[in-house]
Amino acid sequence: MTKSAEEYNALTCVQLRAICKERGLVQKGVKKEVIERLMQDDTVSSSTALPPPTQAPQPEVKEDDDEEEDIGIILGSPTKVLAVDKSAPSAPTSIDSNDQDYQDETHTCHLFEGRSKFLSPSGLHFIANHQYRGGEYTHLDNLLNPFWTYLTELLPLWLAPNMVTTLGGVHCALAYGTLWYYCPDFDTTPPDWVVMLAGYCTFAYYTLDCMDGKQARRTGSSSPLGQLFDHGFDCICTLFFVATFSSYLEIGGTHWYTLLQTSLQFCFFMAQWEEYNTHVLPTNSGKWCGVTEMNYFSALLAFVVSLIDREAFFHKSMEKTVA
Repeated sequence: MTKSAEEYNALTCVQLRAICKERGLVQKGVKKEVIERLMQDDTVSSSTALPPPTQAPQPEVKEDDDEEEDIGIILGSPTKVLAVDKSAPSAPTSIDSNDQDYQDETHTCHLFEGRSKFLSPSGLHFIANHQYRGGEYTHLDNLLNPFWTYLTELLPLWLAPNMVTTLGGVHCALAYGTLWYYCPDFDTTPPDWVVMLAGYCTFAYYTLDCMDGKQARRTGSSSPLGQLFDHGFDCICTLFFVATFSSYLEIGGTHWYTLLQTSLQFCFFMAQWEEYNTHVLPTNSGKWCGVTEMNYFSALLAFVVSLIDREAFFHKSMEKTVA
């Protein structure tokens, strides 16, 4: 049965692939090329009264060595990607989503229509097949996990996980903005309520950060983009919270602040680099120390510091304080 170009264009890439497979046609190419191939096959079939051959002539696909690789159409679901070895004449073989040994840069990863100027074919393959694997849980993680799960189940199912991440980022920005307003150059002591607000925002931010992944799995909307969005916020909020931490500990504008900010960002970068190579994101150092302990300790420290005379505690000598 012949179809018009509009009818073919209305079909999904998977449906077009199925038609090409049924007719014995080449499946490689962007959607426009596949439609043209199908219409050409329709023309050949309708121009003769004889039964159509089992396999129509396969038009040669032009390959321009000066142009970038053709990314092609989706073959299967976004998490099941077909790769074609351009150096071998054999048919495409399926690459399992759990395969961790995909390193061959000569493979063409069939994802979405169009061309990629910034990502290699193997990079596209890893994006489509990426699955987040966190590090080992600490004792505090295991203790608080039912609490995070309970809070997540209170969220409506229509609430997107990225919105949960955004709400955590808003708390982070609120703490930073308030402390920046009252202490823009780290040269004044912020009010007690501002420090207490920073403690609450730290607690709320990390709690929401633990809930967004659970909300994604709860709604079946986990994706590599969600992890990028989540960890992108984490990277920015790390800058914010070091600034607020330094502000109420009265170390802002010193070499200690620079050392703390630099070392923490370096650790964050190395954690992402380790995930890139091992496919596991480390979040702790042993069973007793991890990101959960550090974030909640920072929140608790802010609450405690808000209750003391910080100027006397951090700046005055013991002799002057007692006197």
